[in-house]
Amino acid sequence: MIPDAPLVGHTRTVPSMDARERRVDTARILGTIALVIGFLIAIVGLATDSTPAKGYLFAGMLVTVGVGLRLEAAITDRR
Repeated sequence: MIPDAPLVGHTRTVPSMDARERRVDTARILGTIALVIGFLIAIVGLATDSTPAKGYLFAGMLVTVGVGLRLEAAITDRR
């Protein structure tokens, strides 16, 4: 239901995140993206059989970086 008049003096309470939580979430999201892209490159390369060795190397590096970022986020989140 939309009110007729705007609420004066009303502020929305949004849970705030400190800098550490934002870094953890960013690392986790980027790690997931890197993992997904790395696996997609490998799967598409295997399915089409047209990916050179450099493509698989790049996919492996993305997966390694993704795992590292996710591990970093998990370790930082424990503290």
